[in-house]
Amino acid sequence: MYGSKKEPINAFGEDTKELAAFYKAMNNLAPGAMKAMLVIQNQWNIEATEHCWTMPDGHKVIAKVIVPYDKRIEVDEMFHATFTHRSYINAPDPKGLSLAANITHAVDGWIVREMLRRTHAAGFQMAAIHDSFWAHPNNMNQVRQFYLDILREIANSNLLADILSEIRGHIGTITPLDPQLSIKMKTAEYTLS
Repeated sequence: MYGSKKEPINAFGEDTKELAAFYKAMNNLAPGAMKAMLVIQNQWNIEATEHCWTMPDGHKVIAKVIVPYDKRIEVDEMFHATFTHRSYINAPDPKGLSLAANITHAVDGWIVREMLRRTHAAGFQMAAIHDSFWAHPNNMNQVRQFYLDILREIANSNLLADILSEIRGHIGTITPLDPQLSIKMKTAEYTLS
């Protein structure tokens, strides 16, 4: 869901039945995520050196555009031998694909911060690495409920539209594929396992 074109080709080969089956499966099993990924990727600014937005807790995200830069070097003292040195620079990228991953990671980071705020307010400690949460076993059901509550709040919000509007200007709202999603999520038992 991060938008890579290279990794699916590495896994399934270029122009293969397996690659076509992979994309068909993704569109059938996760149509909303695939649609969201395309909406996000279409907001890429080919002239930008960074994309910036604000998370619900006020955290400012600055996702710099980093591209490879190759320089051919000739060494006179080694009989004019040459080599190419690759470095990475902050510059516009007309083919950028990192926006979906950057937004996804920013939302994941916000969820972790929000989980820590809620568990602290509830009077217990929690540890987290990315999307893995630990607390005393007596508190894990509350951890699970906090996580579900946050996901439901996201489902009821305009978070993605708000982020994309900050990046590219007002884009309106994004209609969810299932307007009942947060209601269906209310009774979810295993959001975390």
